[in-house]
Amino acid sequence: MKEKTLTLIADPKENRSGIIESLQERGVVVRVEHLEIGDYLLSDRCCVERKTAEDFVSSIKTKRLFRQLKDLQVSFERPLLLIEGYHLYQVMGVHPAGIRGALSMIAISHGIPVLFSKDREDTVEFLVTIARQEGVLQREVSLFPKKKAITPSHELERILGSFPGIGPRITRELLSHYRTLGEILSASPRELKKVPLIGDKKAQRIREILTRAYNPEETTE
Repeated sequence: MKEKTLTLIADPKENRSGIIESLQERGVVVRVEHLEIGDYLLSDRCCVERKTAEDFVSSIKTKRLFRQLKDLQVSFERPLLLIEGYHLYQVMGVHPAGIRGALSMIAISHGIPVLFSKDREDTVEFLVTIARQEGVLQREVSLFPKKKAITPSHELERILGSFPGIGPRITRELLSHYRTLGEILSASPRELKKVPLIGDKKAQRIREILTRAYNPEETTE
């Protein structure tokens, strides 16, 4: 039986890594689309945040790492952190104890598995292997994660966060300002612009999505 073609979604910022080209050479179909969270979406439940050893250490210093992983944890049923390079303790900037503390917090507090790859090609092999396993489980690639909401408020975040261009920060700003999806639905672009992080284009985009007519023919393959 012919093996099913693997498909995954990669964020445009990964274009410079060379990983996308390597995946395509392996016969993987790579859709390059903006991801608000993570770098590689392998199924509707599995999203991978990839970091080189240097980027991992840098993100500990700026605390960017923990913001990213919190969003990953909330949004996906199977979040993964993949660190590329075995030389974490040789990277300057964070004491080894701080690196161990960060890794422990990721695994224990966030509950996110951490994988290590040797280099770019090893990263490609990991992505192919995981995508293949998700395919066996018949998990389709989707920009709309299906993780069960932990609380009613998480459910609201997930619904609003599925809108194109609406990331975790804007989602929380909108819900903090309006409190309900109904109020957001009735808000005009001018009113939406009162919310932090939302300018003219973003307000118009949100309003266009909320008032767009459904066309079933567009969803028929």
